[in-house]
Amino acid sequence: MEYPRGYSLVGLPSGTAVMAQSPLYGWLNSGAGGVYSVSTSVEGGHGYWAWFSCPRVIDLASSGPASVELILGDYHASMVGNPSSSSSATVTGHDFSARWDADRNGGAGGYEISAYRAPQCLAVGEGMWAFSFVPTTLSICT
Repeated sequence: MEYPRGYSLVGLPSGTAVMAQSPLYGWLNSGAGGVYSVSTSVEGGHGYWAWFSCPRVIDLASSGPASVELILGDYHASMVGNPSSSSSATVTGHDFSARWDADRNGGAGGYEISAYRAPQCLAVGEGMWAFSFVPTTLSICT
């Protein structure tokens, strides 16, 4: 999997070694006033911000489970990611999602916001934000 220079919102199989120039920053089931978790390893189904000082190729660990479920509280958000090393994953259960696009805004980056409750397809290595106004279970299926 190749990532560009700068921040990328990644989703990787458990056990993948990420050679980023920063810790991995995750956000799982937190509302306003929450804080990013800091990690040096990834868990399949979770999403993370990773900083790369130059384009970087990451060797993916073997694929994880075919599906992952994550709890999301009311007015909470989670960063979620594709747990597979070989196939896309569909994310459902959220009210809105936000996907990072480093090319938006003249290369400064920005988010693409989904339609209400629209299922999202994540490519291998991709992550996104998931938001919900009511308690729900997010399903990530490959």
